[in-house]
Amino acid sequence: SDDYISATYNDVAFECSDIKIEDVVRSGKHTSVVTRFQGLYLKVNLKKNFRGWTVVREKEFLDNGNPRSFWSEMPELEKINVESEEFNQKFSVYSSDGTEAFYLLTPRFMERMMTLESCFEGRCYFGFLQGQLHIAIDSREDHFDVSLFEAVDEYRLYKHQQEIDM
Repeated sequence: SDDYISATYNDVAFECSDIKIEDVVRSGKHTSVVTRFQGLYLKVNLKKNFRGWTVVREKEFLDNGNPRSFWSEMPELEKINVESEEFNQKFSVYSSDGTEAFYLLTPRFMERMMTLESCFEGRCYFGFLQGQLHIAIDSREDHFDVSLFEAVDEYRLYKHQQEIDM
């Protein structure tokens, strides 16, 4: 990870960083490096009180159906469907407590998740884990890097401001 930021915005504490996860794959005499995730990772301390685990992942995130691949301590989760067909077509939802998942995934919050997903190239993962919201955006780019060879113009500043606002 790099470019770590820890801050408070509107009285809500959060942390974020660019993350890159790679695996070394060996096949016979050949060895290669496969990028599993590269993008933005955010952790937000929520004011809602919840104890369970609810995972919302964009279909095909990390190329498998197992939401436990990120956190080994995650309990078994049950796949659930929400009332929004549009949301169910875009995301898979897993939870240790279906009632709590419906408490967390209000129509307004699901709309915001879909808006966030549409603003970023790549796949999204949302995890409601022990009082925190984790957001992973696999965009295959470094969000905080600025090249010495690119001009810092109004468009670049606008693009960074959009990410901050989102």
